[in-house]
Formats: sequence, structure tokens, C-alpha cells
Amino acid sequence: MVANKLIYVKHPKFNLPLDIPLIFTVCKTNSLFMFLLLVLTLTANFSTAQNKPIDVAACSNWPNIIAPAISNNGRYIAYVVDSAKKNEIVIQAANKSWNKKVSVNASSTQKLSFSDDSRWLIFNKASDTIGIIDINTKTETYISQIRLGKFRLLSIKDDQWLVYQKSNSINELVLFNLNNRQNKVFANVDDFFFSEDGVTLVTKNSLVQNGTKRYDVSISNISTSKSSIIANNCNPSNFVLDKKGRSLAFIDEMSVNSQSARTIRYFNSTLDSAEILISPSTAGMNEMELSKASIVFNTSGDKIFFNIQNRNFSTRPQMPDTFAKVDILNYKNNLKHISKVKIGSFLASYDLNSPSRQVVRLGQDSDIVLDNNGKYLLVTNISWTYPEYDSKTTAHAKVQLVSTTDGSRTLIMCGLFGYYPSFSLNGKYAIWFDSKKKAWFTYNLKNKAVTNISKRLNLPTYQESDIPSFARPYNIIGWTKNDASVLIQDRFDIWSVDPTGIGWPVNITLGIGVRNNIQLRYLNFNDSSKDPINLNDTLIFSAFNIHTKQNGFLKICLHNKFKYEKLKIESKLYYLPDDLYIPAISGLANRMLPLKASLANTYLLTFMTSTDYPNLVLTHDFIDFTPMTEFAPQKNYNWYTSELINWKLPNGKSADGILYKPENFDKRKKYPLIFYYYERASAFLNAFIFPELSNGSLNIPWFVSRGYLVVVPDIYNKSGYPGKSAFNSVVSAANYLTKFKWVDPKRLGLQGHSHGGFETNYIVSHSSIFAAASTAEGVSNLINTYNRDNNSWKYYESGQGRMGISVWKRPDLYIENSSIFSADKVTAPLLILHNKQDPIVLYSQGSEWFNALNSLEKKVWMLSYDGEQHSLKQEKNKVDYTTRLQQFFDCYLKNAPPAKWMTTVIPTESKGRLSGLELDTTGTQP
Repeated sequence: MVANKLIYVKHPKFNLPLDIPLIFTVCKTNSLFMFLLLVLTLTANFSTAQNKPIDVAACSNWPNIIAPAISNNGRYIAYVVDSAKKNEIVIQAANKSWNKKVSVNASSTQKLSFSDDSRWLIFNKASDTIGIIDINTKTETYISQIRLGKFRLLSIKDDQWLVYQKSNSINELVLFNLNNRQNKVFANVDDFFFSEDGVTLVTKNSLVQNGTKRYDVSISNISTSKSSIIANNCNPSNFVLDKKGRSLAFIDEMSVNSQSARTIRYFNSTLDSAEILISPSTAGMNEMELSKASIVFNTSGDKIFFNIQNRNFSTRPQMPDTFAKVDILNYKNNLKHISKVKIGSFLASYDLNSPSRQVVRLGQDSDIVLDNNGKYLLVTNISWTYPEYDSKTTAHAKVQLVSTTDGSRTLIMCGLFGYYPSFSLNGKYAIWFDSKKKAWFTYNLKNKAVTNISKRLNLPTYQESDIPSFARPYNIIGWTKNDASVLIQDRFDIWSVDPTGIGWPVNITLGIGVRNNIQLRYLNFNDSSKDPINLNDTLIFSAFNIHTKQNGFLKICLHNKFKYEKLKIESKLYYLPDDLYIPAISGLANRMLPLKASLANTYLLTFMTSTDYPNLVLTHDFIDFTPMTEFAPQKNYNWYTSELINWKLPNGKSADGILYKPENFDKRKKYPLIFYYYERASAFLNAFIFPELSNGSLNIPWFVSRGYLVVVPDIYNKSGYPGKSAFNSVVSAANYLTKFKWVDPKRLGLQGHSHGGFETNYIVSHSSIFAAASTAEGVSNLINTYNRDNNSWKYYESGQGRMGISVWKRPDLYIENSSIFSADKVTAPLLILHNKQDPIVLYSQGSEWFNALNSLEKKVWMLSYDGEQHSLKQEKNKVDYTTRLQQFFDCYLKNAPPAKWMTTVIPTESKGRLSGLELDTTGTQP
């Protein structure tokens, strides 16, 4: 006689069964030899027939390249390899002639810095230890007891200095000369501050007098080693040096008549000590006092900006608790709760060259400073993050120009529906985008003219979106010298636009983008965004084809009549800019803006495809790329392939999506297929996806490696019908794909998280073609969540919720998009994940959905993890959910035995002790 025996292999960390249990036929005669032989044979066949599926160990040990760096001369690169198995820093020559690996503590902050002379690499070995690698000798040195593990590199003349602070009893600040190995040590340093060029050092030195801790302030010149105490027995904070490092200002919390009073003290080379510049008695203070906010010099260093507040505001006594403690909401709160007003705190200035020597108050009660060019401020009275979300607020917004000399004001505009104004580089103009008028405007500070500079473009410079909101602009990429022109992006190309509106716009990318359906985005390799773009420069652009999803680079020579050179555009992924990068897929490899060596035309960047790990490469011309790393962990597993699919929506329009297949795909077989979706993700056709434990979203490599097909369709939304839009996009894709013989139409699944969870809830309650569905943290009742708080309505009227209208005007639309009202139509088994502490989509949305389906006797399960919010964070919970999600889909899409948590009740009081993850082999069906 024979019997089937279920063999489990335990995961060493979490004590979970192997993802795919093996069922062995074993003779009851108990022949140990025959049994072991059979086990070995089956195991060998399993391991040699195909690469193994992704498992928990793969997710934990998968290497990730982080913190890449390139030396100034372009001859060396460094990076960190991060994984649960090991953490190490790698430094190597660009010509690959040598490399060095150093193990580091996984808990340390990973920071890599090359010295300016490209000879030294400094890094964090551990949380309190830094390492130094001498590239010339290939030797390493370590320094321990580093305060917070922080360090800084300075380059002064020909010397390279490493700055760090010891966490010892005397708080030593050490300046270590990497060239001659000598130290400059400053004792009892509580805080320190360097000038931009690193030459001037300001230290706050602690001392104890009569049991009271007080401080001195010293200023030192690192080049000359001269040092002097400029303030004694004070309580300093908020140090600031002007751009040239010649003038110093700081706040001193001094005591006057046993009362604490703040002053601003000032020092420059003409003074013997820091003088009191501003005190409560200074002209213009007018019963105000200094706040603790930071101090700022203007660019020329002749003005100081600081904050003042109502006197004693910070120490105002609290009223006794006499009355009932009650929150009172008032209809007049509507604007006040949005405005980020610091009540009683106002920006002020002090002109160091003015004979009046008085404080000029610049701010008013409701002011929010948008920009400061030293001569003027741009201020508004209402703060908004997404102007398109709240037209009721921005209708009351006004923007004013404030003189920093006398505080006088000029009104620029009222009722701005758009994005915050900012100054041009030279401060000649203010510029903003009006989302209602869909145009860029400038304000000329000299003649006070407001000009629509988009008028002559005759094409949109705003993003075309299916979100029912005011237009969002494409970015400004910069200004040319003397504010002669501003460079503005449209969907495909870049324009040089006259800020006066007189000259005609010039397409500096020659219309290459729009003619070829390629979105061009400027790559700024300059650390400073305050530098003008030189019209003699050669500009590098990332290039992305919206139809083929190919990616690459293009070069424009501005000095040569805008001559362009197509560098490389291919079916790979190099870099996607902000407006194209929507992280819609779980586990997407990190994008990396190419790094340029500051003294060479050498660039470090990543290159990837869906089957090629995102390795580092070097290039000098963006045509030829030299691999710097050669990681390929995916070759050990049954990896995936990706392909672009196109089909027709019900309205006849074309739709895009990505189809993921296992690398061992066999068109003669029939495969189960899972749809996963979040907004539009087809731009990531060539992206590499890391295997990850699920935090609520389906991980594609995990499921594809186990023999599933996964499809990620783009969702094409219509305002007022977000549910039906998702339904149309997904179901039409299903109808298209089930025409292929290798898709099993009876084994289709759905999975979505957050907004994708809402879409899953809608689809599963309106279609019967799916065999199983899983939803995570999704909305089921729009009406209940519309007025959840004072801002949630914006999400629906003009945000991702895409209703485009209030519930009061079209309650029928809110009901139609709420799956709760169609719960009786659900036919597919549904697995719900919804955590009680979710602050984004409240737990009641999941529990209400579960209760409705449960009362209708639908097959439904709900998981809720203690201590978790919108996405799972704890590893043990992610392991648990990943296991249950797979068991759920395996049961309904692969006819695998169900797990016991699906067939039996696991009592709430047994959570943490009973998991129910064992497979139910009794034949019981859920």
C-alpha cells in the first residue's frame, strides 16, 4: 500500500512552511533507503529542470547598490552594496584595474565622500566610526568615537581636511589634515560652523562658572591657524556667516534684570569682539522681541534677515483650566486651518550700511514668505500645497512685493489659482504659473508690468492629466545670463522665452521631441540651481519615447545654431525625470540622476532592463557605456520577461500595458493571470523590479517566478467615473488576453493596494469573470470618506479620486462608484487587507466592506495587522501577508489545497500563537 505524505521545510527565521510543499508517495514498508532516494531524485529534478522561485531569503539577501559616488577627476567610483547578508563599500578604478571592498555596519548611515583632490574616500564604517581609504596606497584607516558618525571634507588651497567631532568628555572638534596627517584640535566644542570656502571656523565653546554652564564664541582661520575669542560668557545659537565668510551674526540669549532677552550679535574683521547689533531697545523693535528662528545674510552681506515676535509671546503664561475642555469647530475656520501662519512672528531686516541703524519690520500677521532676493520679498497670505485641490482657498490668495529696505508693499495679484511665484536669478522678474489661465506670467520689478509669456507659444506648457483639477505646469529648467530668457518645458520640447513677452519663443530642441513622440528633459549636473544656463553650453537631455517606452539621451549644442546629436535611445531604462516617474509598481529599482565628475566629462549612471540588474556604468559621451558593476542575482531564479501590449478600450481608443511572463514560459501551457494596477505604469516596461515581500501591493517577480502571468494595464480615467474607468481598462485587457491559448480564462485574478484597492473593490463588484481578488487598504464607500475630515473632499473633487464634483451635486455618482452598494453582485472570493491604524483610508472602509460581503454569505477574508498603517512595515508581517496572499491565489487560480486559515476560524485571542498557515489536506474547501 502507498500513502501520500506532505513534507514541510521550515523557514529558519519565521518557522513557516516552504512556499510550495512537496507531496511524496512513500511506501508504508518504511524503506528508508527508497524514501531518501526518492526525495533526492525529486529534489534534483526540481532544481535542475528550472531556476527556483523567489522566496523570503531572496528578498532579504537581494543586493542593492546605494550611495554611488564619483571622484572629481572621474577616475574612481564608490558605492555601497546593501543586503541582509552583507553590507560593504566598494571603491574601484574607472578603468577597472583594481577595486577594494570594506565591510561596514548595516546600521550605519551610508555616506561616501571623495576628497576634492580625488585621493581619499571617507565613509561610515559604523554608527560611531569613520573610515579613510588612501587611493594611492590602497590602505585604510579608522577613527572611532565619532559623534553621531558625522563628518565633513574641506579643501583649503592644496590641503584636504577631514572634520569630525569626538564623543568624548571634552567634545573635541578635530580637523585632520589628510595630506600631512596632522590635527588641529579644539576642546569643549558644543557646536561649530564653517564658511562656504571652509577657511573660517566658528566654534561655540562650553565652560562652567559657579555651577552654571555658559559659552564663549571663537573664530578661527584654518589657513593661518589664527584664533580669537570674540564673545565671552554668552548663550549663542543660530550662527551664520555671510557668503564671503567675513561677517558673522548669531543670537545671544542674555540676561537683563534677571529676565532672559535675546540679542543679535555681529562681528567682522574690523571689530575686536562681537558687538550687540540688535536688542529689545533697538529702533524699530516697537515692543517686539527676537524669535529663535534662523538668521540670514543677503547675497552681498550688507543686510541681515531675522524674525521678531510679540514680546513675551514665547513665555506667555498659560490660562488655568477653569472651563470644560472642548474642541470648538466654526465655519469660519475654513481658511484659518489651511494658512500656515506663525502667529506673532514676523520677518524683519537690518541694513548694516544704513545710518538709521534700525530694524525694519517686513512681515504682517498672515504673511508667508515665498522668495527673497535680498532687495525684495515675495509674500502671500495663504499657504497651499496643491492649488488645484482647493480653489476655495486660493481665491483669497494675494501676492505682494515687499521692499527689504523700508517694508513698503506692492500688490502683484489677487486670487492666484496656481503655483507659488519666485524670483528670476538676477531678481529682475517674478514668475509664476496660473493654473486657471494655463499660462506662465512674469512681473517686471522695474516697470511693474504683468505679462503672459505663454501667449506666443501656441501650445500647452502644462501637463495633460485625467485628474479633474487646475493645470500643473511642466518645470522651468533655468534662466540665462542677466535674466535675458527663461527656459520652459512643454510636454516634449524646451523653449527659450523672453520674460518681457516681446521676443518670439525659440524652440532650443528644434521640435525633435514632438516630431518623434519623445519627451526631452534637461539634466542639470550643476550642484547650484542659482547659476545661469550659458547659451554657449552643450546641454544633455534625457529622452523617453511615449509609444515605444524607449529611453536614452540627446545632446543640443546651443552655440552651434542648436545643432543636436541623438546619442542613444533604446529599449532600456536609464533615467526617468520627476514628471514621468510615478512609482506605480512595488519593488521598482531606484532611479539615479547621472552623476558628473566635476573636473572631467565622465558620468556615472545606472542601466537596466526588465532582465538586466540596474548596474552602474560609466560614459564620456552617452553613446558608449562601460559596465562598472556586474550584479545578476536574477539568474539564480525563475525570472520574468516583460512586453508591451496594446488593445482597444470600449470607446475604441488604444490602451497600453505590460505583460510579465516567467522566463520558462511555454506557450503550449495555460497560465493563471493576475491583474495588478495603479495609475499608468507602462513607462516602466524596461524597469528592473526587485523581489520584495508584499507590503500590501503584489510583488511581480514573486508571483511570476511561481508560474503566474501578471499584467499591469494603464488605467484611463474619465472624471466622475473612476470605478468604471478601471473596470473598462482591466476588463477590456482581460478580454484581449484571454484570446491567447496560453491564458486560462477561468483563472483570472485581481490585486490592488490603496487607490488600486478601491479599483479592485469596484471591479470585483461589477464583473464575474475573475476567479479571485485581493484588495488592500482600499475605499469601498465614497460617501462615508468624502467628509472624513476637512480636506478629504478635495481628494474627490479635484484629486486622485477623480469625481470632479461634490457629493451634494451628484450623489448618484458617488453611490455608483461605491462598491458597498454592489456587494450583492460579488462572485469572486475576496481577500481584504486593512489595518486598524491606517490614517489614509480608515479601517472602517475595510470592515464595512467585509461585513457587507459576510452578511451576504460571500467568500471573504479580512487581515488586519497590529501596529501597522497604510502599508506593512514590519518584516514578520510582510512575510505573513506574502504567504497568505500566495496561498489565497494558489487555491483559487492553481487549484492548490487551501490553508487552514481559509477553511477554519482562527480565534482573535489566538493571534500571534496560531497562524493557520498549514495547508488543509482534509479535502475541505473554503
